[in-house]
Amino acid sequence: MRWEITVKVCPNPSPLLVLARLDRLDLLGDPSGIVLTRTVLDEVRDKIDPATERVNALARDAVMADPPFSERIDVSRSLGPGERSVLAWALSAGADALCVLDDAAARSEARRLRLAVTGTLGLVLRAKSEGRIAAAAPLLEQAVLAGLYLDDALLAEVLARVGETWPRR
Repeated sequence: MRWEITVKVCPNPSPLLVLARLDRLDLLGDPSGIVLTRTVLDEVRDKIDPATERVNALARDAVMADPPFSERIDVSRSLGPGERSVLAWALSAGADALCVLDDAAARSEARRLRLAVTGTLGLVLRAKSEGRIAAAAPLLEQAVLAGLYLDDALLAEVLARVGETWPRR
């Protein structure tokens, strides 16, 4: 998938905090193209995390949104409030929306709703393919240490596709 400048990126708290812990919020793109829902920002601020201040700094330049609840979102799925708000925002934003979700259920719901979705892994691989980082594996290893939950086998498989190895195998 090729992302154009007009795409607005809306992250859930998990990838937002992982990237903030790594001081790599730049992987989300230009702050003016980032949308933070009030629910996501509240969830981040409710956590006791040193990375919260980086998210607060990003919020000063990001677009803030307070999307209405959408009945199209399957409430039977175990989605958190932040995930639901990201999906609701993307439904209201249309084709120019990219959801950044790491949770499998949230990503599945985004696909069911036919929304564009990526996760922390996708953002890192995109940065590598664009030459913004020299290697994906070291950053992904730091992301896992910072709280990103990904299977070692998946990381080994994905990194092999870009000519890298997963050190934790």
